[in-house]
Amino acid sequence: MKEQEFQPDYNNILKVLYNQKPDYLPIYEHSIDEPFISKFLGQEVNSKGKRGKDLDEHYRIVCDFWKNNGYDAINYAALICEIYPDHGAILDGRPGPIQTREDFNAYPWDDIPRIFKEAYKPHLDSLRKMMPAGMKAYGGCGYGIFESAEDLVGYELLCMMEYLDPELFRDLFLRIGDLYEELWRWVLDNYANLFVFCIMGDDLGYRTSTMLEPAFS
Repeated sequence: MKEQEFQPDYNNILKVLYNQKPDYLPIYEHSIDEPFISKFLGQEVNSKGKRGKDLDEHYRIVCDFWKNNGYDAINYAALICEIYPDHGAILDGRPGPIQTREDFNAYPWDDIPRIFKEAYKPHLDSLRKMMPAGMKAYGGCGYGIFESAEDLVGYELLCMMEYLDPELFRDLFLRIGDLYEELWRWVLDNYANLFVFCIMGDDLGYRTSTMLEPAFS
């Protein structure tokens, strides 16, 4: 007898979120990246640089991977830090583009929403087009506010800024918060029906302590 094909139903995820008993126990993975999917499928799976039909085909493959492995929903995050001008301090420990008040004032804050939309609208549109019946995504905007501050300043330099220039430290987080509000509003205004739930993660510490003093974190 042919094995019945799995039919995803994101309502099982919703029931878990509302502390209700789902029809079956849904499986969840916070993130499965493209290199792992490539290794699992034995073919290259990479969304970078793809547009139009190539991007649609990419998300067909990715969605089929999640569906065929028994998931009711797929992780997707539009990664905010990845589109920052001079991004990279959070990855390799180098200084970020904002070290002084002059850097802060000169940073192209007003360009970031446009860059973000141009980068992720094609992906969100393709993902919505190729999403299998019964599935939705979870995620939204990737990276948290603290992680953005790390990327724009650098972790050690951010710790020093808190004490050496507390006004700049404060204004940086306020400006990032305003930016996140704008980006999240755009995602939710245009793609809320793509997501079963939205999350924002932020790496604020380790098992031993927070990365900034607890009173601030």
